[in-house]
Amino acid sequence: KTWTLSEDDGEKTIYIRVKDQFDHISEPAMVSVTLDKSGPDGTVTIKNKNGDTTIKEGEFINTCDILIILDNVEDNLSGLHEYCVSFSNNENDYNWGKLQDATTKLWTLPDGDGKKTVYIRLQDKLGNITTKVPFVIVDKTRPTGEFTIILPDGSESKGYTNSHDIKLKISNLEDRGNAPSGVKGIYLWNGDSETPPSNTKFIKYEDIPLEEGGYLEWELGEPDPEGKCRVNMLVVDNAGNVSDIDEEDDEKD
Repeated sequence: KTWTLSEDDGEKTIYIRVKDQFDHISEPAMVSVTLDKSGPDGTVTIKNKNGDTTIKEGEFINTCDILIILDNVEDNLSGLHEYCVSFSNNENDYNWGKLQDATTKLWTLPDGDGKKTVYIRLQDKLGNITTKVPFVIVDKTRPTGEFTIILPDGSESKGYTNSHDIKLKISNLEDRGNAPSGVKGIYLWNGDSETPPSNTKFIKYEDIPLEEGGYLEWELGEPDPEGKCRVNMLVVDNAGNVSDIDEEDDEKD
């Protein structure tokens, strides 16, 4: 006889009674089985390669190297298969391994900008599979931007100024590539340092006056031995990419 168990997972008991021609009914005979149609469960955390920063699903990153951490992987019914974990960059490939070798996994995503999905499969002893598909968006393209020094009389600098108080016209802030994360903001600083000094204030994109006639007030630093005052700008996008340094020199007259 073909028998259909109830749909939900768990222990199922089938009761069988026998009746004779005088309608005497036997005590029930019982047989129990455990129905397990569900794969294992677990939690997946994506971090940067060094493991010190958690990356949220759908977040922009600027590298294809990540760290995958598996926690609380278990199957409460049939139990985990000996080779219960598989990692892949596509839907079709399986490469099963043991859980103890996969709880912390350095992983390389396919090269290039765009959405990158990791297919993490968990398998129990009956072959039921659960697939976790966390994704991130890779943006390794540098942002760009430029600025112009505006003198107190409203004209563009030609390389000379007689005032420390100037204005900066920020323009052409762009983040290109196949998966642009968007410009996050800029650093501005005086001097010949190739990187922003530690006390440099970060200016958010939404606080930059990009409209026609919009300027940032700025005070030049002290001139170098040649009499030049340098202003530097670094553009940062939401994936952490930085532009080449844009710099302008004005000679103090």
